[in-house]
Amino acid sequence: WSLNSANAKDEAASSVSAAAPAIGLIDMNRIMQTANAAKDVFTAIEDKRKEYQGQISKVEDGLREFETTVMKEKDKLSKDQMDKKRKEFETKMMDAQKMVQDKKSILDQAYAQSMDKLRAEVLKITAEMAQEKKLAVIFSQDAVVIGEKELDITDEVLDVLNDKVKKIPVVWSATKEEKKG
Repeated sequence: WSLNSANAKDEAASSVSAAAPAIGLIDMNRIMQTANAAKDVFTAIEDKRKEYQGQISKVEDGLREFETTVMKEKDKLSKDQMDKKRKEFETKMMDAQKMVQDKKSILDQAYAQSMDKLRAEVLKITAEMAQEKKLAVIFSQDAVVIGEKELDITDEVLDVLNDKVKKIPVVWSATKEEKKG
């Protein structure tokens, strides 16, 4: 009787597990940081940031040069001329600050759009994998406290992503002011 009881428990446990939906786990953060297409986006953003930094440095140098020139001429200039130079400098400073804000905005927008496109690709691949593996649900790993390693499909998704998505385009949208000038 105890042997039959043990078999009954095993059968009950297997019928419960057979009825339980198949689930998967995915580490989206790791995918979004380590995918080849993501690394390509990071490189493009960094290259553009360096380009912008060069432009900003030239403007800063011009401002320092302007200030130095004005300070040398200070004794030769009338109060009105000095006020004009001060206003001109303030205008140039505001323009420089606006340029820095615009460049930062372009970088932030390009990064966000590119990563959104990458995320959409990851979700598409994850959905395909869920269908192939007959997974009823896939949880983000950061929402799960404890999970079996076997449930993790991150590496598989990453492999497919790296194979299918070689590059995500980075779109550099100029601000309205930049388009005018």
